[in-house]
Amino acid sequence: MPSGTTILACGPGQVVSDVTANQTYNVLVFGDGGSATSGNLVFTVREAVAPPSLDLTINRSGTVDRFGTVHIWGTTTCTSTDGSGLVFEIFGDVTQRVGRLLIRGFFDTSPLTPCDGRPHRWDAYFKGDNGIFAGGKAVTVAIGFGCTDQCSEAFAQATVQLRRNGR
Repeated sequence: MPSGTTILACGPGQVVSDVTANQTYNVLVFGDGGSATSGNLVFTVREAVAPPSLDLTINRSGTVDRFGTVHIWGTTTCTSTDGSGLVFEIFGDVTQRVGRLLIRGFFDTSPLTPCDGRPHRWDAYFKGDNGIFAGGKAVTVAIGFGCTDQCSEAFAQATVQLRRNGR
């Protein structure tokens, strides 16, 4: 590597970095297979696709079964300038007061829905980390991530009415 060089980006597969016209950049390439010299190099320089516009909703009703497994859902709408990209993760926290106890649960789902400008449903199933969820109100916070060449995030919060399955 030339001396005094600053690394702009490194990673397997695709690498995105801001560069300036009329500047010289040195590129270091290494294999991603069984050895440092394996694989095929495809080198393309193009303008990166802007981060997508992302919207996230949480449905105000959900369910809980007799074992305390909660099912919540919502929609995510991801729009990119060229139709590329995916919503790859939605995670969040749910809190419910059951008697004197505050039950907490965490969910993480990978919907892998396209950034096509249409709403897509996401679902999450989880149990309490410190107790059993019951029917009633629960406070929910969710964060979603969608990416083209670059990424963006969306945030939603809602009070969800959990109803017992079968009721």
